[in-house]
Amino acid sequence: MDASKQWKFCSFAILMVLVLSTLAAAQDSPVSDPTVPANYDKEFALRYLAETREKFLASINGLSEAQWKFKPAADRWSVGEVSEHVTKAEEMFQGMVRKMMESPADPAQAKEATLKEANIVKMVPDRSTKFQAPDPLKPTGRWPTQTALVADFERMRKENADYLAANYDGMRQRVQAGPPGTMDGVQWMVFMAAHLKRHTAQIEEVKADPAFPKK
Repeated sequence: MDASKQWKFCSFAILMVLVLSTLAAAQDSPVSDPTVPANYDKEFALRYLAETREKFLASINGLSEAQWKFKPAADRWSVGEVSEHVTKAEEMFQGMVRKMMESPADPAQAKEATLKEANIVKMVPDRSTKFQAPDPLKPTGRWPTQTALVADFERMRKENADYLAANYDGMRQRVQAGPPGTMDGVQWMVFMAAHLKRHTAQIEEVKADPAFPKK
């Protein structure tokens, strides 16, 4: 990923993080929610990646071409366009974390990771506030078919989960800083999964539209 695309992506991520810092009572205090696990370890991260993957794939499974391309309004995305957005985001998160891992481990800096998983999994999927995607993540018809898109998404999500499983400790020792705070490599992967959950909810909103094709 070139520097320009990486910067645009980081700007998008920072925008979403700003919302988290606004809604959370304190940026480094966990959100009080009995549905949020307290132990954000390697097992949690891998499970969250798996759960969000499964729900996304279930949401788009078996859709016809008409359903895949249906737009509730001219200024709203179709299921196919939302799916392209999240697949592009998966690729860019992947590139950013790999770039982070090229830097030396810095345990002292890693302690500065102030945005915790509790806030990420609670606030990122919340669709009460909407955002404009940056140009690199907007749908352009990159994948000609649903099958092609799903194949690439599946490949990248597996690569990301396998990478986290193999590099968990090292990812905890590297951070990406931004104005509202910093996150380590594992937290960015959790952010990626939460971003997918957010847009899976958007897909369900499209499917719930009264004009959504029956078949």
